[in-house]
Amino acid sequence: MYWELLHRRNFQKDQLLSDSVSEHAVSSEKLLVQDSKILDVGCGTGFDSRYFGMHGHSTVGIDISQSAIDFCNQKHGDIPNVSFIQQDLEESLEFEDSSFDLVYTRLSLHYFSHSVTENIFAEIARVLKSEGRFIFICKSIDDPLYGKGESIEEDMYSLNGHVRHFFSPEYCRLLCEKDFVINDLTSVNGELYGKPSAYLYVATTKI
Repeated sequence: MYWELLHRRNFQKDQLLSDSVSEHAVSSEKLLVQDSKILDVGCGTGFDSRYFGMHGHSTVGIDISQSAIDFCNQKHGDIPNVSFIQQDLEESLEFEDSSFDLVYTRLSLHYFSHSVTENIFAEIARVLKSEGRFIFICKSIDDPLYGKGESIEEDMYSLNGHVRHFFSPEYCRLLCEKDFVINDLTSVNGELYGKPSAYLYVATTKI
């Protein structure tokens, strides 16, 4: 498993993919009412989940990597309203319908085939409250890595064992049209983890 091996190796070398809260989490938190319930999908090292919890929101961070979850529980276990659970996004989310005010995901949805991605979006809609927010960022087709590696399906490539599904604005609209109203869809060129990147910021409200 790519992410389990990556996180395990990085933790052993004390090299974290992320060691502080992201700007994405800070801007998302400003949109919330007090005491919101948040699902952080693909929480990684957990600093965004910690930030939400420190600001009074009940937060569940999920990640496919058990090593990442173990790290999060050790590092952020002192925050009483934050918890972490191992979860494979290719399986149904282990939460009841209408559980969360915000589903937040940073760079964790662009790794799956179209059919799996559709199912993930449907599951996110299911666990989100009516008029709840779904905010995500994902690699875009303008990213420097687009088109590199072995083609798997449209806009999806495997490069050195790392699978990426690059999103276009049109693809985001297609994924969201059934369950969400898009409030903001912005293309961004900048850096991610110290490397040039291009990504889409998408903020939606559940219909």
